[in-house]
Amino acid sequence: MLSPEQLLEKCKAVAQAFAKGHVCKTLLDQAVTDEERAPLQTQFEQWDERVTQLWAELTAAVNSALPPTLLVFPDPNAAIYVPSSTDIEIRGRHAERAVAIRLNAAQATAIGTTLIALAAALTDRTDGHVAAILPAIPTAPPGQPIRTA
Repeated sequence: MLSPEQLLEKCKAVAQAFAKGHVCKTLLDQAVTDEERAPLQTQFEQWDERVTQLWAELTAAVNSALPPTLLVFPDPNAAIYVPSSTDIEIRGRHAERAVAIRLNAAQATAIGTTLIALAAALTDRTDGHVAAILPAIPTAPPGQPIRTA
């Protein structure tokens, strides 16, 4: 596995080769005669092939350096946390490692809505009802506000 410095060097090599190829392409586009164009076309093709090769190497290096998708289980004590007035965190655990996904209000609403819709579809497929998996709604006498414990 590559060190972070080696990975950055691979990124740098791709960027440099791309830039050199782009310079050749610009000069090729500005060339007037066939004598000027021929060597520039050859250089451009060589840089283009080099970028393709370096990109494949970089892709392989990144894929081998990153862990596969993690299966995270919700934190049984505090799956949802509000760290600030603008953020919401979904917390979980992967083995002994804590995992958190920080969302803004719009992202949390979109994810929450999607989760509810998917839960409803899943329960419907198993002949269940969403009401059966939701907690009971507290009741209050008519005209009285609902008070939570």
